[in-house]
Amino acid sequence: ISLFTDMGSCRRVLSKMKSLLKEGGKFVFAADTVADRCPDSEVYKEGVAVETKEKYRLVLSSKSRYDEASHTQFSPSLYELYDGETLLQREEMDFQTHLYELGEMEAILREIGFADVTVYSSFAKEIAEANDAEMFLYECGV
Repeated sequence: ISLFTDMGSCRRVLSKMKSLLKEGGKFVFAADTVADRCPDSEVYKEGVAVETKEKYRLVLSSKSRYDEASHTQFSPSLYELYDGETLLQREEMDFQTHLYELGEMEAILREIGFADVTVYSSFAKEIAEANDAEMFLYECGV
């Protein structure tokens, strides 16, 4: 759900999911939180590098910027494929996620018409009480 940074689109998706549930059904999903915010950086930093079966090196580098007003984490990234030191291919990705605060999604879910909303801070079903969890798990009933 965090991939929907346009809140109108997010509401439409959640509303559609609600409409697909049978009476007594539950919709469960996770969302990233403000605790998952990356520090702002202006330069690409290598995050992961792997060797392919062809002995090429595939590198993922990214930088990040967080917009406080929209709660959007911008993470432009580069995928680069190398043969030794020779760059063979580069692909850019403009990855964005919406980072939620406790209470933000709950208001949207109730507005859509979910009758029962429970928010957990872990798969152990610990009730979320603050913004310190890196994700919230939502259990929504009709």
